[in-house]
Amino acid sequence: MSADSDLVQVLDHSPSIIFTKDLAGRYLFVNRQFARVAGLEHSAIIGRTAEEVFGREIGECVAKSDRRVLDEGRGIEVEDEFQVGGERRAYHSSLFPLRGPDGSVRGVSGIMRDITERKRTEAALRDSEARYRDMFNATADALVLRDAEFRIVDVNPAYLKMTGLPREQVIGRNSVLAFKAPPEVLASIRARHREVLGGAAAHTEVRRIAHGGAMVDLELRCIPLQYQGRPHVLYICRDISERKQAETALRASEEQYRAIFNAAADGMVLRDAEFRIVDVNPAFVAMSGYSREELLGWDRLVTNPPQSEAAIRALHQRALAGEPVQCETESRPKEGPSFDMELRGVPMRYRGTPHVLYVGRDISERKRAEAALRASEEQYRTIFNAAEDLMVLRDAEFRVVDINAAYVAVSGVAREQALGQDRVLGSNADELDRLLKAS
Repeated sequence: MSADSDLVQVLDHSPSIIFTKDLAGRYLFVNRQFARVAGLEHSAIIGRTAEEVFGREIGECVAKSDRRVLDEGRGIEVEDEFQVGGERRAYHSSLFPLRGPDGSVRGVSGIMRDITERKRTEAALRDSEARYRDMFNATADALVLRDAEFRIVDVNPAYLKMTGLPREQVIGRNSVLAFKAPPEVLASIRARHREVLGGAAAHTEVRRIAHGGAMVDLELRCIPLQYQGRPHVLYICRDISERKQAETALRASEEQYRAIFNAAADGMVLRDAEFRIVDVNPAFVAMSGYSREELLGWDRLVTNPPQSEAAIRALHQRALAGEPVQCETESRPKEGPSFDMELRGVPMRYRGTPHVLYVGRDISERKRAEAALRASEEQYRTIFNAAEDLMVLRDAEFRVVDINAAYVAVSGVAREQALGQDRVLGSNADELDRLLKAS
């Protein structure tokens, strides 16, 4: 087998399209890949032009490239898209003059590679990078992309706004810009950078002095990623100063709530939407006879009689809807006698969800005092009305507050007519009135 035959076999088995043409553009040689793409036998291609083989569109494009090679006398690189086999495909062509033994140009040789998939991949990558850029720039969090040497490769507008630095002063720097921090904090960040490059994401909170001297708290998330084929770390920075201040205020508020809750003389029970006990104060623990541990999570009545459960649960639903509720009920502690209780339900939000705070007060003494007062008034009324003497009760302005039955009988004035009068009533009333007012 000759060297020329060996070369033909090598060219025939190449995945690239290889050909030679004479000065008129007629094919002198094509390899198997060329024939496969053309969908023709070699014999149907040799001696014909590109237009004759592929049609006018491809023929004109190929002829234009051939003229450049022949006019310039040198090799060129071109990329074209052709409709081949019912599909639009992209090709990269390396074209160069075909020279004879004497160095004269006798035609054009070329190698074509199908770059359709590469083009699609590049287009997809461009789309992906465009989407990345859109998201990167639109993110409210400050984003910083650093390479393996800690150099800043990219930042988003939120970072520039946070730091107050122009982009050109940021890119390429390998320091922690715009934030002054103790050396140990900077060393910790660089150490974490090396860890994240190894593939382990990290999350931390850092307190520093921000650009301009204001104290800020930062939440810092570090994510390993490959950028342009090399390891990088994406830093996501969020200013959490307001959140920290809110958390501090919340802790202070909760401490105040706890102090008041625990110091209250009334029994207090906090229940959630499912009627479960979330918290109780010491006064209720003492009032009920149960320990705090026993009560937490309890989803039924504790000291109230079972027959009142339906009514109290109905009040609970009204309170969850935002209506303060109140009732009087009986309380039966774990040990000891029962007592009368005034129960008030106050709607509130606890840790972001609706709850009801129940305030229970022992009103046994008040009930006894009210009963004693009623009994006393009844005794007074009995004695007042039974007296045979005429009795009139007047206030500081001499107005009649009450008269007894004997006075009504003697004066002939009805009790309803007498009440509120500031003069003497009955016979000889005018004379008595004058004497009383003069005295």
